[in-house]
Amino acid sequence: MIDQQKVNVLVNGSTSVDVLLTDQLDLRKKVDGTYSLIHDAINYHVEVLHIDIEKKELTLSMNGKEYTCHVSSQLDMMIKEMGLLSAKSAKKKEIKAPMPGKVLELLVKSGDEVSSGEGLLILEAMKMENVIKAPHDLIVKDIKVSLGQAVEKGEVLLKL
Repeated sequence: MIDQQKVNVLVNGSTSVDVLLTDQLDLRKKVDGTYSLIHDAINYHVEVLHIDIEKKELTLSMNGKEYTCHVSSQLDMMIKEMGLLSAKSAKKKEIKAPMPGKVLELLVKSGDEVSSGEGLLILEAMKMENVIKAPHDLIVKDIKVSLGQAVEKGEVLLKL
């Protein structure tokens, strides 16, 4: 069974610490919004500077020194050990048409660097305009379609 109270904290990308939240930490929120942390009889003044829930990262100031921490639960560590993250983090090498349609607009050109979520092209399908977006940060290597071209579902639109 997974112990939900145990986490691994990677500090500044280099120091890994396993922490039992219930036993090892005495953490108290102060009136000014900062925290008092007592660990191994040492008192730390802690201020939360930034939290990114999606990435499970937080930036803290402890006694005036800044730390970036990545928090992994036991489940996160087990998934990583099983190699299941590699499938999730695999980058696509091409963008395929999700449905049959017609290329209305090309928003990129070969060689463009594109950030995750940015539009690549507009595909018209069933009289609706669908923006095909970048699934991750990428560089467009080759555009396989042209303006006005009809495409079938699964047809390669862009090489990355």
